[in-house]
Amino acid sequence: MGHQSFIIVGAGPSGTAAAYDLAKAGHSVLLLDRSEFPRVKPCGGGLTVKTLKALRYSVTPVVRIVAKGLQVTNNLAEPIELRGKHPICFMTVRAEFDDFCLRQTLEAGARFQKISEITGVEEFPDHVVLRTRDGEFHAEYLLGADGANSKVRLLLGAQPWFRRAIAVEAHAPVHKNAKAMEIDFGVVPRGYAWSFHKGDHLNVGLCTESAEVVKLSRDLLANYLKRKFGSDEYSHFVGHYLGIGGMRYEPKHKRIFLVGDAAGMTDPLSGEGIYNAIKSGQAAASALLQNSEAPHVSYAQALADVRDDLEFCERAIGKFYGHLNAGFAMLKVPGMKKSILKGYAMGLTLSEIRGSIHKLPFASVDDTHTAEYSNHAEA
Repeated sequence: MGHQSFIIVGAGPSGTAAAYDLAKAGHSVLLLDRSEFPRVKPCGGGLTVKTLKALRYSVTPVVRIVAKGLQVTNNLAEPIELRGKHPICFMTVRAEFDDFCLRQTLEAGARFQKISEITGVEEFPDHVVLRTRDGEFHAEYLLGADGANSKVRLLLGAQPWFRRAIAVEAHAPVHKNAKAMEIDFGVVPRGYAWSFHKGDHLNVGLCTESAEVVKLSRDLLANYLKRKFGSDEYSHFVGHYLGIGGMRYEPKHKRIFLVGDAAGMTDPLSGEGIYNAIKSGQAAASALLQNSEAPHVSYAQALADVRDDLEFCERAIGKFYGHLNAGFAMLKVPGMKKSILKGYAMGLTLSEIRGSIHKLPFASVDDTHTAEYSNHAEA
């Protein structure tokens, strides 16, 4: 089916991030996905400031609510309100966000094709062959951006570094006292519950990094909603996996890279996946555009900052969830609250916030990347 410079399997945030940069550089890029767009995509849909800074284009049309604050609780008790002057998160619906990003990428010069099941991947010294039930695709390089259940990753053989977190989510009615962004720790072991305001509904869910131990269910979500809002009404229930473990991902193939959830790039502590998906896609594109003899080595180097932050978050899991009461008490310290808000408003990663925790209360926030969202609804 023709020869491309680059084939990218998966047209979500990591795939489109890579495709955008490669297409902008003048290369032939083919995005393949098993779904037509727009398509339903399970996700809390919170875009952090660092995510907006990472994107190559504005996503104003698909932002519904701007959050300047966050409420957290310890198993629905001891609510702590963290609120400041600057936006910290921008609420979207993933079906809308992903479709918008795909359209921007196609305008940059990439092409898109819907495919059926992938049946094989083979790497040769000078090209890659991707086999599907629709036929074969040939390219110089292949990126697996096909999510936590990546077929590309599975076809590459055992990946002992990879593991999966799990989440369930649904739509709930907008309750009277609902905030823009609420996180309830302790509702599930080694995880949390969330409620994100989308204007016409709440996106609610449960997430745990212990997918092999903790069993999430409809009943567990309904019980959470009943306790939180006094009503267990919900719709659009879905469960999904998140790819984690990416701090240990070492690209072994010269012509086949994994990005996003396929590479385990979701933050295991917060469950945030979009930012690292974008950064890993851009890192892969950057490595490929260097035209080095060892692009997989260049990719590993370009991923260094992302992997360092994932390593920090991995270490923090045991400390935070293993001593939840103590960790939650830290959030009550006024200086800590201010530092967290400033860090998120500045678009810092969690490891960057930790590294400058004492300086952040006195730091100034540059609203350059968020000013265009000032007319959006706040909650």
